[in-house]
Amino acid sequence: MINTCKTPLENMKFVGHSLGSHVCGFAAKQIKRLTNKTVPTILCLDPADPDFGRNTCEDRVCREDTNRMVVFKTSMLGISDPIGHLNLQFGNGLKQPACWFWDVSCHHTESITYATDMVDEKCLRLAVPFDASSYPTADTEDCLVVNSNILKPDNTAVGQKYVYTNCAENTFKCKKE
Repeated sequence: MINTCKTPLENMKFVGHSLGSHVCGFAAKQIKRLTNKTVPTILCLDPADPDFGRNTCEDRVCREDTNRMVVFKTSMLGISDPIGHLNLQFGNGLKQPACWFWDVSCHHTESITYATDMVDEKCLRLAVPFDASSYPTADTEDCLVVNSNILKPDNTAVGQKYVYTNCAENTFKCKKE
């Protein structure tokens, strides 16, 4: 892509779901080895835990592969450790409201729905720090609007956040970084 299509690496974002998240990491590692350049952003949608969760950074996607790694956690099939710069746990990170309780693959693929909603801005969701106790109100300032701005390489939002799965009617004072 970089040479054949003349697409600057700076204009690329890598997105992977499950095993695809690790493929993005391996591709980013290879690009760094060959060009000494870093992929600006990787979005990991519930990156696969089986066979990868306990691996070192060399053998899985890792925040060192990129300038900005955002992770969506939606099911027990995804890595539970906060491996990205920004780690967003949707609901309890194990089950999603659109899915039947035992349908693990549905919970796992809901990360794709959340990413699509984020990019299309069809549904704005609010994220709060893990230690926050309740849904944001008009007085809440330590919250984040989950929109496509979180993917920008220069975005400063980091850490572990809890994301409310319902669409926000009001974004209050939440950061729209």
